[in-house]
Amino acid sequence: MRAPKLPKRGDRGRFGVTPNPYEELHLVTNPVCGVHGQDIKDLKQWLKETLEDLDSKELKYFHWFLHTADTSKDGFKPIKKSRLEHADRLDTVDLMFQIYTTKTREVAENILKKMNKNKGQDFRDGLLDILEDLDDRELRYFHWYLYSADKSKDGFKAIKKSRLEGADRLDTVELMAQTYAANTKEVTKKILEKIESSKGLSGRNKTTSTVKVFHWNNLDDSFQQRM
Repeated sequence: MRAPKLPKRGDRGRFGVTPNPYEELHLVTNPVCGVHGQDIKDLKQWLKETLEDLDSKELKYFHWFLHTADTSKDGFKPIKKSRLEHADRLDTVDLMFQIYTTKTREVAENILKKMNKNKGQDFRDGLLDILEDLDDRELRYFHWYLYSADKSKDGFKAIKKSRLEGADRLDTVELMAQTYAANTKEVTKKILEKIESSKGLSGRNKTTSTVKVFHWNNLDDSFQQRM
């Protein structure tokens, strides 16, 4: 792979001035992006349009892959979760270019491939819908049932408490999919039933409770349609 050719000090720059040899490196062909002569402005536009094609759930997954990245496995370092929590599509574009610079397109395409690979397991969307109906207190109960599970009594193994600490709804979806695979639906139903029958929660918020029961009763259809 040939190294990019640096502009000479005698060359005229974009605005008719003599540039610093390193000043316009972003205009040189970027072998990582694989698009001849594509500059940063065009790449930002490409990423902006790509993210605009994602719906709100898909953007959450895109962010999830960014903040859970493993440098040794994925080939790119993660972006802190706190920086992505309130990031919209434009914020995400700026963050990615700050962190990955010329490798931004490669990182984005890597993540999009992972998202496409997971499309055969779209039950995650159904589970995410259900968890989003839980308020923060109910999510803590949901996590409690996950890490305090007794396989002999509950029929499913526990997820370590340390893995659930600080886990948001999307983190929980991924942890359950990794741990229970095809049994995720059944585990979810059992926990929702426990939450519904819990004396500390029943009747406390009938609107939320009704929504949860609706999801619970339709969970079979939701999972069957998405699997």
